[in-house]
Amino acid sequence: MVDASDILYATVSEGSIKVVAREVEGSVAFRSLDELAKELAGRRFARVHKSYLANIDRIYEITPWFSGSYQLRMEGKGGPVIPLSRAQARELRKLLKW
Repeated sequence: MVDASDILYATVSEGSIKVVAREVEGSVAFRSLDELAKELAGRRFARVHKSYLANIDRIYEITPWFSGSYQLRMEGKGGPVIPLSRAQARELRKLLKW
């Protein structure tokens, strides 16, 4: 069991949902990211890409990438990097007031 606040992001990997937290990573029993997002409703998670759900409190840096998309560095300078799609960037801007 992992506390939701420790989760950095979740992604679809090889047909299953992979959750990456501060200290651990592993698969969860949810069938889709939408299902996981519903479970995490009310917490600070956002769909940042068709294949990624991110804890917005764990975003360290947002970097422009290409064609209007971005990359999110999670949890500090050496943290993992995940994509932020152009479409989802608009929604994230609203959430973060960026």
